[in-house]
Amino acid sequence: MKRLDKFIDRLHKHETNPENSMSGLKQMLYEKVDDLMKEEMLSEEEAIDKTIEDFGDESDYHFQNMDKEQKRHKRQKTIRHYRNDLLFASIATVLIAAIVITINYVMFEDFFPWVSIIIILGVMFWPLSLLYKFLNKKGE
Repeated sequence: MKRLDKFIDRLHKHETNPENSMSGLKQMLYEKVDDLMKEEMLSEEEAIDKTIEDFGDESDYHFQNMDKEQKRHKRQKTIRHYRNDLLFASIATVLIAAIVITINYVMFEDFFPWVSIIIILGVMFWPLSLLYKFLNKKGE
């Protein structure tokens, strides 16, 4: 009967308050197993197998909830991915800017750093585009 209990627990793992419907369902399935054992002379394992087979799998009952849960999980994973991309791009932009300013200062001490400014402005579009993607995905 532990196998039947595990089956019922797995069936109700997506519900917010499973205790209300679990007790009635357990009672019904236990009765069905007892009836199969008495009427059809099946062993306990065979009766449990037949009961679970007749009742159906959890996907038969919770397909919509599982689909919503999978979509929510995928969306959260995507948002995390965009946030990590944005963080990486921002740190890389700061490092590139520091390297370009250092090279410009060492090589051209008398020259105004227009080259550095142009390169930094070009590199800043990378994290800005990722910020745009992140905010759009977060807003959905």
